Amino acid sequence: MQGATSHLRKGITTAFNFTYSPMFRDGLADRAQFTAALDSGIRFVHGFNVGALTPKWSQDQALARTQRFLKWASAFEKYRTLSGHYAEIMRRLNLHGHLHYLESPRPQDIAVEQFRWQWLKDAGLLNERLILGHFLHPTPSMLKEAAQAGVRMSWNPMSNGRLGSGIADIPEYLRYGLGIGLGVDGEASSDRCDPFENMRMGLYSIRGKYQDPSILTTREVLYMHTLGAAQTLGIADKVGSLEVGKQADIVLLDPPVTWTLDDPVSTLVLSAGVENIHAVFVGGVEQWPRRPSVAESAHNSSWQGWTFPSN
Repeated sequence: MQGATSHLRKGITTAFNFTYSPMFRDGLADRAQFTAALDSGIRFVHGFNVGALTPKWSQDQALARTQRFLKWASAFEKYRTLSGHYAEIMRRLNLHGHLHYLESPRPQDIAVEQFRWQWLKDAGLLNERLILGHFLHPTPSMLKEAAQAGVRMSWNPMSNGRLGSGIADIPEYLRYGLGIGLGVDGEASSDRCDPFENMRMGLYSIRGKYQDPSILTTREVLYMHTLGAAQTLGIADKVGSLEVGKQADIVLLDPPVTWTLDDPVSTLVLSAGVENIHAVFVGGVEQWPRRPSVAESAHNSSWQGWTFPSN
């Protein structure tokens, strides 16, 4: 609840919520996380973490648990044989997958994950259903194959800078045609889920890397944080822009001091901040400054734990 409302009050109306509860296989923590996000009023795509498959936790058990939740989107690939299992779960349940990939800057980690690229290809995971989180250290051939397969990337410049992970070569990614959505990552790794600061961090890091202020535009980063992010999540038919037939997710801003009418997009990206937010609407309903509380929840939290047959 706290994390979701923190996103809302900073103008983020839609979030992909990856979770850390596969060790609680009874589903209690999963359901608590889901309903807390639901009660907050934010629009979210819930990432259901199946956890690492082991001799004590089989694909069939993971599939059964995932079927109960019907929201699986995130899996951690460790071994070659497991990649195929995760791809099979995605296919059978018609789900998308999210994979943190090539985030670490350590040469040994980069070498290992670049080597595992072939495993992802062999397992059939490289397709339009896969989102690669971070994806900072790919080879040119990986970029080409990812773009051709319809894989999309979640770019998290604040988190990448905070952790010293690296700078994604966004102009190069765009040249290959890779789909990119900007995201703020979790508050544990970027501290502040601020989309305005995130756009500037991404924009400035790329311009500094290339020593060229024209290499990436304010319109491009605004697109990546709105419609590009919606495309990455596979929900661009519903959100990401204000159009007839889409959900009315709106952030109303008071003009910053430096507001100019000749280039409002650049002013928004370069000058606006969370302090300029006047109100946040999700589906046409005001969600901020209204502050939801746990007491408002109409969801039953007296759930029974799930059990699954052992192998």
